[in-house]
Amino acid sequence: MQKILRKKEVREITGLSDTTLWRLERASKFPRRLRLGAGAIGWLQEEVEGWIEEKAAERGAA
Repeated sequence: MQKILRKKEVREITGLSDTTLWRLERASKFPRRLRLGAGAIGWLQEEVEGWIEEKAAERGAA
C-alpha cells in the first residue's frame, strides 16, 4: 500500500521550500503532486523517496 505525504512532510523530508517544490515540479524535476480534494494535495512517498535517492546518487557520481 502506498502512502501519500502531505506538503509539510515533503518539506521536512526534502528540506525544500514551497516555492522550490513548485519550481521543480514545473520543470519536471520533482514528482508531480496529487490533488486529493479542494485545497488538499500530496505526493506519493515512493516517488519522493526515489527523487531523494536519485539526488544522493548524483552527489556520489560528482
